[in-house]
Parts: sequence; C-alpha cells; structure tokens
Amino acid sequence: MNTLPDLSSSIPVFDGLHSHIVNVWLDDVQRVQQLPSWDDATARLIAASTLRGTARNWHLTFGNQYGIWATWSAALKDTFSIALNVIEWQEQVMEVSQVTGETLHQYACAKLRIIER
Repeated sequence: MNTLPDLSSSIPVFDGLHSHIVNVWLDDVQRVQQLPSWDDATARLIAASTLRGTARNWHLTFGNQYGIWATWSAALKDTFSIALNVIEWQEQVMEVSQVTGETLHQYACAKLRIIER
C-alpha cells in the first residue's frame, strides 16, 4: 500500500480579489487533485477550505448549494471571473518580470501562465 502526502496545503488561498485569478486558482486545485486522485466531493471540500474573504462568504452563502465539483467550480468561476480587455491583459503580462536568481525557464513559464489566461 502506498500512502501519498497530504497535498491540500499546496493549494493557494483564494479570496476573490482581482489580484487572484479564479481560473488560475481552479487550475491549481485540479492539478493538486489529480495526484492523490481525490474524488470530486473531496476536491470541493478541500478547495472550499482554502477560500478567504469574499470568496469564503460566497461559498457559505451560495456555494454550499452546489454539491458536486463541476457545478461548484462553474458557479465560482461565473462569480469571480474577470473579463479583461486587451490593454488590461497586456498590463498584467508586462508586470511579470524576471527576478534575481530566477532562471530563464522559470521566468518563461511564469510569463506564459499569464499569457494563456
């Protein structure tokens, strides 16, 4: 029998503020969900436990009515998605700059993650 480590702590906090992109956060949750093969109910519970602020209030008020991951994550996305115009998107892409000690590969991956939103 193999035991996998508790990966729930590797899911970042999501507070619903504009600085956090809901699609990126949901991608993080799904990435972490795949390794230990969490079922949808477990993924929803663990994801909900990382919500803070407005996002947590949304979950306590509305999110609890969505019992399965697909509908819960879709409702969260509908509530917190931000439609960026081209200028706003370009500004976010331009804000990502290579930091001291960061390899070119690390920088490129960080930049591409923003570009593909």
